[in-house]
Amino acid sequence: MKVAAKKISNALKKIAEKSDLDFNEARVLLALERLAARLDAHRSLHNHLVFKGGFVLLRCYDHFRFTRDLDALYVGKQKSDLSGLISEALDISLDDGFWFGDARVQTFSIFYHLKVFLNVIKN
Repeated sequence: MKVAAKKISNALKKIAEKSDLDFNEARVLLALERLAARLDAHRSLHNHLVFKGGFVLLRCYDHFRFTRDLDALYVGKQKSDLSGLISEALDISLDDGFWFGDARVQTFSIFYHLKVFLNVIKN
């Protein structure tokens, strides 16, 4: 394991010990935060995504409802643009050691709803 990955793993273990999360849940939440950071960093997405669901409840209201996905509404743009923009956003390097090449994106025609799922490998 690389030094940076080891440091992240150790920090996540400490966070999990201090909270009601297990280690894998802490890893998922960190990955969702890094995913949201990429979507927000994308020049054409950050003004058109409205995040919602369990992730928002946790981050904004400190209300824990564990989630393995990131839900958002896509507003003000054509749905046909969405898949390409999401792919671009997932490729953004934030120099944080995360790679989202295996993320699965689902779009729904009603309300241009976006759902991103992460596959997390258990240790």
